[in-house]
Amino acid sequence: MTEDTYRGALIGCRFAYAVQAVGNNLTPVLLTVFASLYGVSLAKLSLIITINFIVQIPADMLSVKICNRLGYRAAMLIAQFISLTGLIMMSLLPTATGGHLASLIVSSALVSVGGGLTEVVVSPLTDSLPTGASKSKLALLHSSYCWAACAVIAAASLTLAVTGYSRWYILPLCFTALPIINILVFSIVKMPMCAQPALVSDIRQWGKDKTFYILIAVMFCAGAAEVTVSQWSSLFAEQALSLDKQLGDILGPCAFAASMGIGRLLISVSAGDGGKVMTLAAAGCAVCYVTTALMPLKAMSLAACALCGLTVSVMSPSAYSLASKRLAGGNILLFGILAIAADIGCSAGPAITGLISDAVDGSSLGDICESLGFGTQELAMRVGIAAGAIFPIILLVLSRVLDRRQRADCPLRNMLSHNA
Repeated sequence: MTEDTYRGALIGCRFAYAVQAVGNNLTPVLLTVFASLYGVSLAKLSLIITINFIVQIPADMLSVKICNRLGYRAAMLIAQFISLTGLIMMSLLPTATGGHLASLIVSSALVSVGGGLTEVVVSPLTDSLPTGASKSKLALLHSSYCWAACAVIAAASLTLAVTGYSRWYILPLCFTALPIINILVFSIVKMPMCAQPALVSDIRQWGKDKTFYILIAVMFCAGAAEVTVSQWSSLFAEQALSLDKQLGDILGPCAFAASMGIGRLLISVSAGDGGKVMTLAAAGCAVCYVTTALMPLKAMSLAACALCGLTVSVMSPSAYSLASKRLAGGNILLFGILAIAADIGCSAGPAITGLISDAVDGSSLGDICESLGFGTQELAMRVGIAAGAIFPIILLVLSRVLDRRQRADCPLRNMLSHNA
């Protein structure tokens, strides 16, 4: 088959990430709305975010089975239908229950399940298409998520500015257009056959390679490092830095997503050493976290928050690409395992930040800092984000280990290639 045969599927994959961008970024933009209209605390807001990513874990497992049994097309269509249902419920349930916490959790979790199904299927599907190098395809695919996230955040923020918080439920209804379009696209485009399921021997072989476990840990920390900032940056900009809602969204999560998109575009055209890039990115990410949390100048804090997106951009695409090349028999199960690790990290990062922020908010430290001129809310969020720096620090260590393993393998591979 030629590249043109599957061009429609490739475009559909990139567009499918827009639906996941809605699921992952619409709720964070609405956190301030929920806090303002329904009096939801920081701990409960973090619970919403955490559950959103926790429910993606069983969705990741389920997507592997669906794909192996029914194929890529059915898996993508099911994911889009679930996302569509979740968006409709997100608009109707909270308004019908007066913003009851359970309604906020259930509706946003459904959208996340659809996004989780999409996430596991879309990477191996794109990797299987005969349309270019694996590293470039996956980096471009992941960059499409970033641009969609920018559009979601900007559109949601501007809509709230026009309609006001009381009519926030219009937003989920508007975004239902995306899964509807995707349902039409994946109903008609040419799709490849799903890769053969992993054999027991393949799974055992992965277990013998330490790189497999390192990559799982990398995905966990990458998910935590990425989501902790992206999910909390809107609330951080508004409550800790005292910016207007719209300005905070544009300079916070929107700038973060744009920076991450630029980073992934650069990765797609780069032929550099993946291990070195991951090491530099992890070090830069740790610096950005600390700067965001501790820098008293608002402009510098926001700049560090945005640059954090650039530093985390390399992690997931590089891990997926390396896994595809390094681990024999790699297919949708392998991608699913890595996605599960990332989702666990996505759950842990914001949860830790929220719990620490809430603990500081309710402690005597708040009174002490208020006497020194700091707001309690500002202190709470800064401490929470500072605690999140542990993830990029661990990433830095893991990337160094991964780099050394790659270097150690190169002489052996060259010897085997020469002897062959």
